[in-house]
Amino acid sequence: ELKKMLPFLGAEEIDMIAKNVLESEAEEWKGFRINDLFPFMSTAVIDKMFLETVDAGKDYGRFLPFISGRVMHNIVEDVIAGKRELNLDQMHQTCPLLELVLQPLL
Repeated sequence: ELKKMLPFLGAEEIDMIAKNVLESEAEEWKGFRINDLFPFMSTAVIDKMFLETVDAGKDYGRFLPFISGRVMHNIVEDVIAGKRELNLDQMHQTCPLLELVLQPLL
């Protein structure tokens, strides 16, 4: 099974697999799903894919535990400023650390 090879793959290979997964109709590629890849992906790539997913209007919840604090902070600021429409309650349920981001903004 290819999943067993994940710890031994380089960042470029993991990023390529993640891209193929997200581009596929079923969001699966050669037995990989995006959730399989998160622990092995760089934060920069996760942040980029999260923002692309949000902008495309797709379900972004699975990304929340893995995005950087900077991106979380920027997203929350955008929601408060009316630049984005995301459900902060859903985000909080998925990522309880959201409170740490919200405190300085409220």
